[in-house]
Amino acid sequence: MIFLSFFRIFVHLPNQTKQIKKMKTPTNQISKASLFFLILFALPSVLEAQQMLPSVKVLNGQGRMIDISTIQSQGKPVLMIFWKLSDMASCKNLETIFQTVNDSLKDENVKIVAICTDDAHSTLQVKPWLMAKEMEVELYFDTNGELRRAMGVNPPFTFLFDKNMKVFCKQSGYCSGNESILCSKIRDCINQIGEESSD
Repeated sequence: MIFLSFFRIFVHLPNQTKQIKKMKTPTNQISKASLFFLILFALPSVLEAQQMLPSVKVLNGQGRMIDISTIQSQGKPVLMIFWKLSDMASCKNLETIFQTVNDSLKDENVKIVAICTDDAHSTLQVKPWLMAKEMEVELYFDTNGELRRAMGVNPPFTFLFDKNMKVFCKQSGYCSGNESILCSKIRDCINQIGEESSD
């Protein structure tokens, strides 16, 4: 009986799909790219809210090894962007995020952490590139990919952490074109921090 019910659903599914395709689309409909970004980045899950940084050694901008889990938020949201200098689109994504935060959320002191995933041969080029772009970020190098694997990501990938360094939300892929959604989520995180501080 259960099998027959499932079979009926499966048989009728293509017809339902055709009906959905025939539905009219509003002129002000959100683009597919923005909708995809909204689903992945703007709607944090219960599991994400519990996720914290793993205990993994990385190289900081001064050439010292540190445990990434020791990063502190100073009571502000933390944007962590995984990127590669060897990937132009990934570099552009980092620039876009930095410029968006600097222009729209300058007074909020959002902390931007850039995790460079290039191999050790490229590390000497990273700081001059950031200086040329006038980008002030907290820089770390994950040259062996251990942090990337521990967090299950591939660049470009963006995390937003709350003041307790728990994942508030995350986004796989490029943020370009969805800057308003990014700012909205950062403001949501700021408001949450303010509510927690007033309790």
